[in-house]
Amino acid sequence: AAGVHRMRVMTAYNCCTGAGYAGYPSQPSCPTASGTNMIYYGDVRDYNVTIAIPPVVNVSPLSIGFSPTTTGTSSATSNISLNGSFLVPTSGNFTITAPSGFYVYNGSSWVSSYNISYTGATLASTTIPVHFSPTSATTYSGSLSVAGGGATTTNVIVTGTGAAACSGTPSAGTASASPTSGGSATSFTLTCSSYTVAGGIGFQWQSSPDNTTWTSISGATLATYSFSGLSATTYYRCNVTCSYSSTTVSTGSTTISYYPPSSCTPAWYYGATTGYGYGCTDYMVVGTTGYPFSLTGYGGTSISDATACNTAGYQDESSTSYTVSMMMGTSYTPTLGANIYAYTMAAQIWIDFSNDGIFQSSESIGGGAFTTTTTSPTISIPASGIVPGIYRMRVETEYYYHAYPGLNPCPDGTSTNSYYYGDVRDYKVTIVPMPVCSGTPTAGTITSTASTGCTTYSTTLALTGTTTGYSGIAYQWQSSPDGTTYTNVFGATNNTYAATVTANVYYKCVVTCTASSLSATTAAQFLAFTTAPTAITLSGVAGPFSLCATSGGPWTFSDAVTGGSWTLSSTTPGTIVSGTGVFTRSGTSGATTITYTVGSCYSTASLTMGTGSPASITGTTTVCATQSTTLSSTTSSGVWTSSDVTKATVAGTSGTGVVTGVNNGTATITYSTGCGYSTASVTVNGSGVTLSPSTSGVC
Repeated sequence: AAGVHRMRVMTAYNCCTGAGYAGYPSQPSCPTASGTNMIYYGDVRDYNVTIAIPPVVNVSPLSIGFSPTTTGTSSATSNISLNGSFLVPTSGNFTITAPSGFYVYNGSSWVSSYNISYTGATLASTTIPVHFSPTSATTYSGSLSVAGGGATTTNVIVTGTGAAACSGTPSAGTASASPTSGGSATSFTLTCSSYTVAGGIGFQWQSSPDNTTWTSISGATLATYSFSGLSATTYYRCNVTCSYSSTTVSTGSTTISYYPPSSCTPAWYYGATTGYGYGCTDYMVVGTTGYPFSLTGYGGTSISDATACNTAGYQDESSTSYTVSMMMGTSYTPTLGANIYAYTMAAQIWIDFSNDGIFQSSESIGGGAFTTTTTSPTISIPASGIVPGIYRMRVETEYYYHAYPGLNPCPDGTSTNSYYYGDVRDYKVTIVPMPVCSGTPTAGTITSTASTGCTTYSTTLALTGTTTGYSGIAYQWQSSPDGTTYTNVFGATNNTYAATVTANVYYKCVVTCTASSLSATTAAQFLAFTTAPTAITLSGVAGPFSLCATSGGPWTFSDAVTGGSWTLSSTTPGTIVSGTGVFTRSGTSGATTITYTVGSCYSTASLTMGTGSPASITGTTTVCATQSTTLSSTTSSGVWTSSDVTKATVAGTSGTGVVTGVNNGTATITYSTGCGYSTASVTVNGSGVTLSPSTSGVC
């Protein structure tokens, strides 16, 4: 520490070895007359010494560049900050000396040199104003010196150009940034070059989050501007003004892409200390020697990373030459893996489109399971909802404890939030916009998932063969009830449209290139809505039907909905006319199903053709409500009906009918062959109770 301290100086006889003869640097600082710290002969003296801290002088900035300045005038003022401590002597002066063409302000006038005094070995923060006053049209440069306080002289480099006065509209030149991507700790420099060099030229840097809305940056009024603290991808431009003509022009914009570090360092449950090496030994990796991770992107860019597996489980390749560009709205097929032992593996890829260092599930762009040596999943870059720029892409493989798309992009090494074996690698990717459309787009054709229905139905309309791969393509779906007069469908402005159909309707899609204002329209797509048939009837009575195979007819079947066609499941009993529903018997008994079809909709009814009157009905004719009894006739090809279905129902085929009681009362059960019929009266008593385990019941 600084201050007054004791200094000890010692000499000692150093002829021999052993106690009392220790040499440098082992001589005891406090010798004794005997023992291990003794010396035989010598001298020890103490002095007071003062330890001083070297002078500290801070000067900022260390360089200043002035805008071109009209000869015979002075530039705007720039400031130098000066402070000091532990100065020697404790009271004194700093001498500020400017080179030719540059002047400093001493508080009352602009001079080439002046003194700044200090006391108490300290100089509080002091501002030194500097300006540039050229006398000729040439380039000036030199060192502005700050000397004093016992410190080494500090030189501030100052530059400027003397020029004739500007006039008219200046040239803005070109804006550039270096570097073009980075995070909050990165230092960036903006430079305006190739602008009009003349007196009266001024600069104002501006920033924008969207390349549309611009805000001036405070203090950024020189041709170069340096800063840090970037927090989002930002556009920059420089406004160049001729003060004599009051005319301002802007450079084109330059972009600095925000590229933050990852918010996590992936770690695997079985780490290097376990001896498993995160699956390196078993090739559970993104890529390795002989099996590179490869991705061919846009514009001839590609990645081919054959870096050997890292037992740390994670490799950040984003600062290497492994970088690739990909276009919005485009799909790619990378190749990854070295699964030579055919394990069941999973892979997943994310891009941090939000640029917050966190990989969200919504930022997954592809992946899948694989047991082959390598896999080539399809990854898709969104066409919208993201902005072009530089992003971090994460590629992960893991032994199949988790299934795609449920892999964790940030495994932390714990048993609950990690994987046993695998590999994670990060790469830098540049997302480029789709090219802007031009001319007249191709409308393509409409496809639909359904085009007809009997009741209200949903269908998805989509375009095939339409212009894709360009920005500026707009869509507008239109509908028409008659295929002649079309109106825009509100909100239907995507390349697909989900329609709900309740009546016959036609759809078209107008495809527009907004850059050229030219459009093309698809052919119409008709979506049919058919009223479903109600019920097949014969003389106003609904089926099932029983007709005589040996007499009568022809018979005409009908439905309340017209315009359909008639068919039979079997033509053994007879034939039916498709357009009229007229049925003609064949003379042969049998059964068939009548189908009446309108569009894609239909109704059915059963038809039985019998011969002769049926034999009598036999069986138990009393039944409890909710219970059943079986009736039969030895005659086949008949139809069973009930005179009152509120009392009893009957269902059966051929000669067997099952009667089920409904309510107290009597119903007449009829078995008809069309040529005749038999009946039985069935009585329904009370409510049925089933006795377990018997299946019979009592009332």
